[in-house]
Amino acid sequence: MREEFLAAVFRDLKENEGPCFSPGFKGKYTNNARGLRRLASRGEWLYCVSSVPTNVPKIRSRLQDVKRAFVLPLDDIGTKSRAPIVAPSYILETSEGNYQYGYLLAPFDVSSDRGANYYDGCLLGMAEAGYNDAGCRSASRMIKMPGAIHAKTGFEARLIEWHPERIWPLKKLMREFGVTAQRVSRRRAAEGKVDDLRAVTDPLYDWLVDRGINGYNETFVYITCPWEHEHTSGGGSPSSTAYSPLDYGLEGRQFRCLHGHCVNRNIADLIQWAATEGFDASLLVDPIDELHTRLMHIIRRANGLHIR
Repeated sequence: MREEFLAAVFRDLKENEGPCFSPGFKGKYTNNARGLRRLASRGEWLYCVSSVPTNVPKIRSRLQDVKRAFVLPLDDIGTKSRAPIVAPSYILETSEGNYQYGYLLAPFDVSSDRGANYYDGCLLGMAEAGYNDAGCRSASRMIKMPGAIHAKTGFEARLIEWHPERIWPLKKLMREFGVTAQRVSRRRAAEGKVDDLRAVTDPLYDWLVDRGINGYNETFVYITCPWEHEHTSGGGSPSSTAYSPLDYGLEGRQFRCLHGHCVNRNIADLIQWAATEGFDASLLVDPIDELHTRLMHIIRRANGLHIR
């Protein structure tokens, strides 16, 4: 069923373009022979809402990888979100009494910041209207597919309704809902310099490892959310909250939490929390950059010049 489901969602794929799916963030695959064999096995199966390039050494679904969005998901219907007014392409029960509504799209280009931000703004607009969990965002979002096993309860996700003939251009779908996409201004992080966690030099990462991590992928390590007590659904998936160490997969440091209560939190919030828990935040200051800043300040004061 999973193979047929993906084939219906990802129609009219271009050359070197395909879906990205994963058995619970443990390796990512596409619809080649190896990936389809793996797809037949039992797991916490997830798929990316957007297509990704397939002519690459490693299949990834980072924001800088995605090409075109093929589905707009509305999450946590029946628990944190209300039932949408537009009938969906499919309804997936992801856990007992909790549903995901999927709206198949005419492929929408998310390969640019503009396209990805509009798509993200649509998800955020749906959340503002009460139709989506605010944590369900991004053109690189991984969502459950039929047969996915819930990591904690063992519940197997099942299709309640399936109407693959229902397909919308994204802007027309938003008009049918009467929902305006929220303004999102986000630039994709540049490629990081490090692709092996063993080569990471980051005091915050070392401190988090000492506290315990829940796994990792090519850009993030999974941590327990510092604000878990605010989540209406508890801790969620082990990969829901994540930290990207310095230059690991992505440039700089990144923080994400997929729960609605953390939608506006960023790396600064994580560092501030860590400092209250005993982490020495001064360790994050690069001594070379700090020296450069001080020298420029001295030069400006001495010469009265504006130096960039």
